[in-house]
Amino acid sequence: MVIQSAERITECHKVPHEIECSVSDMLEKLTYYKETYFDKGIIPSLKNCNDVNLFNTFRSYMDHLLRFPVRLTAHSDNRGVYVETIPTETGG
Repeated sequence: MVIQSAERITECHKVPHEIECSVSDMLEKLTYYKETYFDKGIIPSLKNCNDVNLFNTFRSYMDHLLRFPVRLTAHSDNRGVYVETIPTETGG
């Protein structure tokens, strides 16, 4: 599409998008990531590639001095002692 005016010619290029999301929905996801990952140290459930991309963007803006080092909790049972280095909501 080309828009012409008396002063200049402007070309517009439409960039296709993959998702539509309201600002309040985006805030809800980012708050969830903060509470789950930043506060509790648990990798949140990421349902699709857009969630993965948003979560990785969230992590890239974190102040890592506030998050690390992470204190690991030792668990024990009849098999011995172990720690979860990267706990997730989805398990396994």
